[in-house]
Amino acid sequence: MNPTDPLANLRDIHLPEAISWWPLAPGWWFLIALVSAILIYGLMLLIKRYQKRLYRRQAIRHLREIENLQGQHQLVELFALLKRTAISAYPDLSLANLSPKAFIEFLKTTCKKPIFQHMPDNLDTMLYAEQAQITPTAKDLCSSARLWIKRHPKNVHCESLPPC
Repeated sequence: MNPTDPLANLRDIHLPEAISWWPLAPGWWFLIALVSAILIYGLMLLIKRYQKRLYRRQAIRHLREIENLQGQHQLVELFALLKRTAISAYPDLSLANLSPKAFIEFLKTTCKKPIFQHMPDNLDTMLYAEQAQITPTAKDLCSSARLWIKRHPKNVHCESLPPC
């Protein structure tokens, strides 16, 4: 040791310990809780939406079976499916007692896209006759039914609908 050298008495610099990531600061706990709550709420909304659309999925599945039918039976089953779906979608409206033409008008007013454009004039006869000749519009009716099932709005204002 040299008494004249002042640097000889210095020690090495000791760094402090590294800051640990655990335990987390209160702000991080708040952020984790907030993000978790938002994710749980979003998941609950998705599950609720999935459950509310169950009737649509079941109707589409049944419509696939109806498309394989032939003749008047196909038309009767198609209108029965549409009535069941409409009653499920709009339980507050009395749709079961509508005539076929009034029911078609209801379907047209509740869908934003044009559907059921080429309806046969003898629809009542085709539905209720013993042996009715089905025109080639069966595919058009099925595609319109599929479009209505997929796209009809859930909330409809009763003022814009024909009287039931």
